Amino acid sequence: MKLQGLVRRLLTSTLHLHLRHRLIILGLALMASNATPVGGRLMAASSTTSTLPKIVGGHSAPKGAYPWMSALVLRGQTPIKGQFCGGALIHPQWVLSAAHCVEDMSASSVDVLVGGYDLQSSSDGTRVSVSQIIIHPRFSTVKGALVNDFALLKLSKPLTGVPVLSLVDAVGQVAPGTPVKGMGWGTTSEAGRQSAILLEVDMNLVSLADASQVYPGLSQAHLAAGVPGGGRDTCQGDSGGPLVVSDGRGGWRHAGTVSFGDGCGRDGTPGIYGNTINYRSWILQQIETSVSVATDDHGNTAATATAVAWNAPTRGVLETTSDQDWFRLEASGSVTLNLVSSGTNDVQGTLINASGAVLAQDNSSAGAPNFLIVTNVAAGTYFLKVTGTGLSKGAYTVLSKWTAAPVTIGAPEIGLLGLNSTPITDGALIAKTTDGTDFGEVDLSNGSRSTSFSVRNTGKATLTLGTVQLSGSGAAQFRVTTQVPSTVAVGRSAAFQITYDPTTVGRHQASVSLSNNDANESPYDFVIVGSGTSSTDDVGNTPATATRVAVPSTTPARLDVAQDQDVFRFVLSQAATVSLTSTGSLNTRGTLWDAIGQTVAEDDDLGVGSNFRIRRKLSAGTYYIFVRGSSGTETGAYGLQITQ
Repeated sequence: MKLQGLVRRLLTSTLHLHLRHRLIILGLALMASNATPVGGRLMAASSTTSTLPKIVGGHSAPKGAYPWMSALVLRGQTPIKGQFCGGALIHPQWVLSAAHCVEDMSASSVDVLVGGYDLQSSSDGTRVSVSQIIIHPRFSTVKGALVNDFALLKLSKPLTGVPVLSLVDAVGQVAPGTPVKGMGWGTTSEAGRQSAILLEVDMNLVSLADASQVYPGLSQAHLAAGVPGGGRDTCQGDSGGPLVVSDGRGGWRHAGTVSFGDGCGRDGTPGIYGNTINYRSWILQQIETSVSVATDDHGNTAATATAVAWNAPTRGVLETTSDQDWFRLEASGSVTLNLVSSGTNDVQGTLINASGAVLAQDNSSAGAPNFLIVTNVAAGTYFLKVTGTGLSKGAYTVLSKWTAAPVTIGAPEIGLLGLNSTPITDGALIAKTTDGTDFGEVDLSNGSRSTSFSVRNTGKATLTLGTVQLSGSGAAQFRVTTQVPSTVAVGRSAAFQITYDPTTVGRHQASVSLSNNDANESPYDFVIVGSGTSSTDDVGNTPATATRVAVPSTTPARLDVAQDQDVFRFVLSQAATVSLTSTGSLNTRGTLWDAIGQTVAEDDDLGVGSNFRIRRKLSAGTYYIFVRGSSGTETGAYGLQITQ
């Protein structure tokens, strides 16, 4: 589990371990004989009392995909034996982890393995000692929940050649429902073994309102993540590791740190993470206060500029908002220079000759927030100065190229607008009604619904487009009714239209993809959804349109068409044992959900004949019962009976 710090605080005459909020009572004899304190956490011999978190329901991560991923390892031990927590390299000399991982530990007792993959391989990653540990000063436990669970580990030397993981910088990046990814070397089941290979697991963020039904001590200091029905989670061995979200450009951002939870991958109990966006200022302040000229990754003047190789990416970090990095370029003849930055931090490039004269300057011609400088120069020495725009700081990459002949200056830049000129991000995985990517409910007998999208060229060269393509399980329910032109001139826009014309009842999802010649955003893709309904449908088809029923009650209903589903909602003001039964001759199947979309129970024919019967003791709250045909093809009348 992830509650190491809490365990240390609860050592009394009887040892109470909050194992993801499951109370376990152990005698002091067990503690003395079978448990060893390691780094502020209790490493219990019994697997049922392990306090280390893990990856459940995931798979092996692609090797080399996460170079910033870090393992905290006990000094003097091999990675496979000494790894006890995870972390992420967020600066060339700083690793972000969880406070409960290193509480009461000294810097001299910990190493960090950065970029490792196989803990049994001596050649994987870079192992660096730790010179300083900073724990959030208000790290504590509130109502069983760890709060302010963040720690920074300063490496004894900067790793300037290793990509770093940027932090999220907007609350919208961690909205409920957002896809997230956890990773680590933890065990793969609650009583399982540690993995030697780096594992990853895909989940979605869960609202704090829903998660607080399980964890009463949650606040904006936390994030919750999981999937309906459970089965995917971080747990034993993953504490302190990063929870990441897509940056929309093929990379990742640090959204949270693995903190604690009730068990691992259990139905209805999401994992809990420290919420990075709430601690961004504190994290950056600690790093900026500690950075000195000695740890600066590149020189700040022409005299101390870093020499760069042609056609090879050079990585840098602006350690503070006032930092500047200088690079020296040597042109052997008359060439066209092409200098371009990449990354998510807003940087500006300035090209300067050997005499100190500014030849060119750019901020976002490569597509915000990256610069692009293309200019012809004679043989000689030149300098590229990289600075942050506004208060920007952090990691970036510069690629320096040259050609013997002049090249076209400028590049195309694609943008996309939906309904009401609302921007749609490349790679967006969540459809919204505000931008028209969520088409809402469309009745099968009442036609269709269309949304027009606008492609913009905000770059400095002609934008070339392919055709709009649809894919995915629900693609057949949508069609492209107006295609894009083959080109879009600089500063111009072009429209295309997608129509949702469902032929079956239910929710349909498809992916939209548009190939183009933008260097960073091809193909440009996003998700669209819609819900097909029947005009004769007597009951809602989704939780949002569910029919409210009382407890107790008997409700007549019918499945109107094949693949129809009826969704009912009921509310319990206090805990009660509830029976849900279908009546009639129609072969039905029932599924009970809680308020956060977790499956509580499911049944097909435990009732009389072809009827389902679900009986459960439920706590106070909102619940949904889904009624479907047993095979999906049944239609006809039935009844839903709820008793208490």
